[in-house]
Amino acid sequence: MSTFDAVAADWDMQQRHINRTKAITEVFRKATTTHKSMRALEFGAGTGLMSFELAADFAEIVMMDNSKGMVEVMQKKVAESGLNHLKPVLFDMETHTPELGLFDVIFTQMVFHHVHKTNHMLEALGKILKPGGILAIADLYPEDGSFHGYGFDGHLGFDPEKLGQEAQKFGFSQYTHQPCYELPKAMPDGSTKNFPLFMFVATKAAGVYYHCLSCDWTGTAEQVEFDVIETCMGPDKTEMCPKCGSLDVRER
Repeated sequence: MSTFDAVAADWDMQQRHINRTKAITEVFRKATTTHKSMRALEFGAGTGLMSFELAADFAEIVMMDNSKGMVEVMQKKVAESGLNHLKPVLFDMETHTPELGLFDVIFTQMVFHHVHKTNHMLEALGKILKPGGILAIADLYPEDGSFHGYGFDGHLGFDPEKLGQEAQKFGFSQYTHQPCYELPKAMPDGSTKNFPLFMFVATKAAGVYYHCLSCDWTGTAEQVEFDVIETCMGPDKTEMCPKCGSLDVRER
């Protein structure tokens, strides 16, 4: 049983989780433009708190988490609420590629610092966003390690500006970020410490995208490299993957 499986049943009983979600959702709504015909994904949904807050904002929300316990809680909440356009999914995007179609919006709260290879995740999330789609990440600013304490093997927060620069490598053309919440947490000495969170919003570039069949790279037309090959008609310039050098690149 994972740590999150163990705490899933009582997660929604902690008011701090409710308060955080409501505050982040409010900033998300102000920072993005969405409409009710859109399809969304909550990555690392936990018990689906943010998706339930946004239930009236989207035609469908896929609530993805890799904790069986969390997904079981979401399934129960959907059954009890009748909000059948909220779709719980047990899936681990760090190890597998989902086949869930494309999304208009992807949002996540307090998940990214648990993702070991954030650059790979930015690339993976970009692949399942429609051109012009929105990625919204709420997470910790850089901190001293006291949020999780000794033994935590994830990230100690992020500089959102560096996160934006990394996102641009994977087809995101624009990004903004702003503070979104001060998260209070009890410390081992009995004191309470506030940890600032940011809301990061990036837009996937519209236009032509290319995909490498050899290494699974995806990028914009501007990122594609070219090679000259000899054909029976003479020299010809062809697209080449900037990651692995393969010529097996196709327009998406």
